[in-house]
Amino acid sequence: QAFSCSRCFEPYRMHPLVHQFKLRPGDLNGFLQLFFDNLATVLILAVSLHQVLRGFSNVDLINAEEAFPAQMKPFRDTVSELIYKKSISGLAMTMVFGNVYYAYMGARLGVQEDRKGAVTALPYGVNTPAAFAFLFSIIGPATASAAGPCYGMAPVTEANVEEYAQCWIAAAEQGWSAGVVANFLAGLLSVGMGFFGKKIIEVSPVTALLTALSGISFAFLGLAQVGTAFAEPIVGMMPLFIVFALYFGEVGTGSFPKSLVVFIVGVILGWADGVSTGDAVSDSTDVVKAWGVSTGVSALSDWSSAPDYMGTIIPVSVAAVCGSLMNAMSAGRAGDSYSVVEVAVADGFGTMVGAFFGTPFGTSVYIGHPAYKKMDAGIVYSIVNCALFFIFGIFGVFALIAAIVPQQAVAPLILFVGMM
Repeated sequence: QAFSCSRCFEPYRMHPLVHQFKLRPGDLNGFLQLFFDNLATVLILAVSLHQVLRGFSNVDLINAEEAFPAQMKPFRDTVSELIYKKSISGLAMTMVFGNVYYAYMGARLGVQEDRKGAVTALPYGVNTPAAFAFLFSIIGPATASAAGPCYGMAPVTEANVEEYAQCWIAAAEQGWSAGVVANFLAGLLSVGMGFFGKKIIEVSPVTALLTALSGISFAFLGLAQVGTAFAEPIVGMMPLFIVFALYFGEVGTGSFPKSLVVFIVGVILGWADGVSTGDAVSDSTDVVKAWGVSTGVSALSDWSSAPDYMGTIIPVSVAAVCGSLMNAMSAGRAGDSYSVVEVAVADGFGTMVGAFFGTPFGTSVYIGHPAYKKMDAGIVYSIVNCALFFIFGIFGVFALIAAIVPQQAVAPLILFVGMM
């Protein structure tokens, strides 16, 4: 009898999950949509965090930096490190966790239902409402409180400028630490509440939960983006009209990604109208370097600030869990049935991962899975998104992008996701 070894190499065959990672027609559009969505939020957070850690652009601090630039340099370096080495790089780490995990969930669903890659991964990114709540309700007040002694040192002279700089360094670090602790605690609470996700859905009217989700969509993803477009109408109106025509009017662009059309038009108009400038690009290159990955261990060693901000942490956690549940249900109605409990718990755990790596900003499933489903995006877009976000995050490239790309180029794309 002839020797047969048809099963000899079976252990080395690709796992069924791998077969679900097929490039779909809408993956490029999905990637650009999700990346620009996160990009817009990160750019705004970076600018806002810079202001908050500097006492909301305290006049005495600004004067001291202008009068004694060399002595105040340690403070400027500290603020840059807190933003790019800790906050942004921490976000990069949790983006890798979340996007990879939700891609895995999509692949697993595809195997279970024999979908052959026709599954859309849940979009994942920065929890925008929670980020701004922590920024202005926790990090800002904590920084201002710690900066109390600094205010008494003004006007700053050559005799006390070094002490003044160290005072503001301590205040900025205290503000960042309070945000990291709050973020970790919010993630922990979200994980705990996530296990009761099905019960929450059973006892809560779906309309009530969707109302909260709709509020976020209209406020942060809708009206705020329209306001950005109208703030610079020459730059912002054309991309806005193009989004309405392409996405809501079903105007085709052939094989060229619709979101790339919007992006390119916005960038060209931004530079033509002077919204984006060469000086801004030159200044941004100072923070483009290998920041690497840090941790928030130093912040998590002191939880004394947590009780002061529970009034913000608890509502943010509840809203995050409800948002996760509703986004999972929304995906189910669009054709991809994910476990609501697993989604809620994964979101909370991802936020904890981010806090461990030093970011005060939480992450969650994004609103708009039906929009990505409509684009025919699959699973690959999620992996590409986190890979690029990670590279940009640890090398400070977001600062350069902020100088090159006007907000008006990405705001209409965020509006489309919010309206879906």
